[in-house]
Amino acid sequence: MLRCAGIEYCFLGTELGGQPSRPEPFSDGIADYERMAANRDSARGSSVSVGSLPGRSALLCAEQDPLDCHRSLLVGRCLAEADATVAHILADGTIESHTAMEARLLEATGQLGFSLLCPSAEALAVAYRFRARRVAFRLQAMCVPSGRARG
Repeated sequence: MLRCAGIEYCFLGTELGGQPSRPEPFSDGIADYERMAANRDSARGSSVSVGSLPGRSALLCAEQDPLDCHRSLLVGRCLAEADATVAHILADGTIESHTAMEARLLEATGQLGFSLLCPSAEALAVAYRFRARRVAFRLQAMCVPSGRARG
């Protein structure tokens, strides 16, 4: 269907995914996006991978709000830092710039007022860290049904 519309699809779920398969990118059982961005070749290379595609590229996600989307909080951040133009299609169809999304991120995490007191990059890093810990993939603790002994 996409091809009929002149849209080419390239699966990059492994490279751009927010659910690490190794234990290193986790902190307290939660996927650590900062660690992933700093240590994973795929996260660091996401700007090259996506930026090297011909024409415009779109990263798809099931989340309605970019503040809840790992692709926004991890990959979009990396792309924006690499000076790529990043925009988000909101649930109502409007387009939001990544800069506007970051302003909403600062407000949603209570960092907006702090941006006057500390450098914007620092407040933004705190906001990204806080939001990512809220929405990132979590390892599930092994549950034992009540009344059954571990064996």
